[in-house]
Parts: sequence; C-alpha cells; structure tokens
Amino acid sequence: MSPIRVVMVGGADMLQDVIRRVVDDDPVLELVGELATVKGLADLWERVTADVVIVRPLAAEVPSAIGPVCERAHIPAVLGVDNRGARGVIILDDLSRTRLAAAIHAAATLRDHVIPMKEAHMSQTSAANAKILIDSVLADHAINSLETFEWVTASPREVAGLYFYQQLDELIDLARAISFDFFARPHLYDALEDAEIVSSLAALHARYGHDEKMLSREQRQKIYEGIFTAGENQFTSGRDALLYAAAKFSERVYDTGEDMLRAAVRDAARTFKAYLTTLPGASLSWSRGKVLPKLTDKTAYRILRDRGIRAVFGQTTAIAAGWPYNVDGKGDELVEEASKCLHEPAEGSLSRDRFNAIQRVALRGAEAIATIVDYNDQPDPDIVDRLILKCYTWHAALVQVAGPPTLISPDGNRPLRGYASLSTT
Repeated sequence: MSPIRVVMVGGADMLQDVIRRVVDDDPVLELVGELATVKGLADLWERVTADVVIVRPLAAEVPSAIGPVCERAHIPAVLGVDNRGARGVIILDDLSRTRLAAAIHAAATLRDHVIPMKEAHMSQTSAANAKILIDSVLADHAINSLETFEWVTASPREVAGLYFYQQLDELIDLARAISFDFFARPHLYDALEDAEIVSSLAALHARYGHDEKMLSREQRQKIYEGIFTAGENQFTSGRDALLYAAAKFSERVYDTGEDMLRAAVRDAARTFKAYLTTLPGASLSWSRGKVLPKLTDKTAYRILRDRGIRAVFGQTTAIAAGWPYNVDGKGDELVEEASKCLHEPAEGSLSRDRFNAIQRVALRGAEAIATIVDYNDQPDPDIVDRLILKCYTWHAALVQVAGPPTLISPDGNRPLRGYASLSTT
C-alpha cells in the first residue's frame, strides 16, 4: 500500500503531539512536513508532495494557502470545508487517536475523488464530497485537563467555557477569601510553592471589582445573566427541552419508537443550537477568551492548587495539575476545609460532596454544549446517539445536584420547570 504523506499545520500543543503519535504509530502514514502557520504552505508545496494536510487552527486565508500554486501543482487533500465553503476544516475535532487515524485515511481517499483543480478554489471543487464526509463526524468532546478544556471550548464553542466558569464561580470567591486570610494571618503562609502566588493574592485582595480582569461576583453575574438568564430564559427552556428528550430516549423501556424519540432530540437540538450560536459574539469572546481565564486558571485556580495554600488548611497531598478540569478528591477536600474555615456560618460552607456534584455539572455541561454547537442535524443514528449520550450525562449531573426535574407540562412535550433548585444554572 502506498504511503499517505501528511503535512501538519498548527502551533505546538498537546493535540499536535497526539497527531504526531498517530502518524508515527501507523506504518502507512508518513509525516513529510510541519508548519506553525498556513503562510508557509505555498513554499512547502515547492519542496514536498503531500496527500493529506492537517490544518489547525482554522484561518481565513487557508483556502488560498492550500490551493495549488499553478495548474500543474500537486493538490494536497483536505478533509473538507466549512459550511460557508470559505475555510479548510480541521481533520477531526477529537483527541481520539483511533478516529484521528481513520480521518487521515478518509481524507486521503477523498483526495482521490476530488475533481482536479485548475484556477478554482478548494471550496468550489471539494465542497460536495467534503460535506458527505464531514456529516459523518461528531467530535467526542471530553474535558480532563486545561489543554482539552481550551480545545473543547474554543471558537465557536465559547459558550461552553462560560458555562463551566459559571458553575465553578464559587472557587473565585473562595480564593478571594484566602487572599483576606493571607493578610490577616500572614504567619501561616510562609511556604508558598509558587512565588507569583503572592501577586495573585494581592491582586484579588486590592483590585477585585476595580479592574476589567478582576471582576467582582456581581460583575461576573452580569456576564452570566446576559447569556444564561436574559430575555425569556431561552437557555434554560432550550436546555430543559433537549435534556428531557434525551432522558426519554435513554430511559425508554422498549426499543419501539426509537426513530420518533431520536427525531424529538434532533428537533430540540436544532432549537437550542439556534440560540447558542446567535449569542453576542464580541462580548462572549472577550469574557471567555480574556477576562475569565485570567481570573480563574491564572489566579483563583492557581491559588487553590498551590501546595503552601493547601497546607494552611491541613492538606498535604498534591492536587492534580489539571484540577478543576478533572475530578480529584484532594481538590474536593481542600474546597470543603477552606470553605469551612473561611466562610461565615450564615453563609454556609461548601461540602466536598456538593462541590464534586457541581464540578460534574460544569464538566458534563460544557462537553454537552460543545457537542450541541457542533451538531449539524445529521440524521445518522450513531451521531444522534452520541449527542443523546452527552446530553443525558449532563442531565444526570444536574439531577445529582438539584434533584429530578419537576412535573412536565400538560402536553407532555417539555418540563414546566427544570432544575430550578440549582441556583447557578
């Protein structure tokens, strides 16, 4: 079998390493070139011949960069184009090595069926074939580290990241409480693991609510309200209708009526996606990309992960570096002990069990929302079932925190009220 020659375009990160291992492990695949950006592709085609080009992240100039430099130039294959036919599509929005390898082989096969390009752009010649292939793919979004979180909640799925931050918003308040304790009991904080933590504690203490990247709880709530509770509660009603349909399918007793139940899920998913994808772009991107990452992972989460901070509250075992993007019992213990020590009795402390349940809502909800945004109403039962699995897992996490949804409406189509006792949803 002839080798499949692969070119990778994208920054150095975890996904790039995964792609490289996929190519190394498959004897048919051969890596013939790597670039950081698409700008060097035209020059690269003068030196190498490629069957598949993996382009990530997407950029507006990708079509012209991937297209042939002249009529006789070799045409590297791409998996497809976006829904506007304007940009090259990442081979597979997924960290599964098996599916990634399968996608590379599929892209090479697609290349053999693409009409030779003359002066036309890639999007004009391969859109039809690409759409058929793309329609058979729905990413299996899974968050278990900062890297996977960044990938899953990247554009156009920023709303998934905002949902995660909203659910774990109490961690910011807990870190701020620690910042007050740092100055009130300085003798306890004499062995911080990271020297820069002092600057983070000082910033939370002094600039909280007075800096565009150190938002107060009230300011953060304004961001969340604009997305999740504004207007006619479209987020809540769309979510509840979709999760109700997914639960009906997943909890069915008999297999009769599967097609109708899947159709109900698809209908609810179309409605919910329509809302999610029409949210204000600039505001959402700013909050997800600039403001909240600074306040969460670079400040609050970093403070909570520090060994010296944990020692103040009697915690000596290290917390996983990827927490809270993955579940770690030691993180749950820290939250409980710090909350118990620093919160006033009237405010109530956050127990480890409740935090673990809320964290599950954050993770499973973000994964489900990202999947819903990616879902393009494909009728393939396997793809619909993947969507249902993500939604039902989110539903189960919500039930653990808030209890089962309340009574359904008289017409039986959707809940009258959803998971109302969970205040942050």
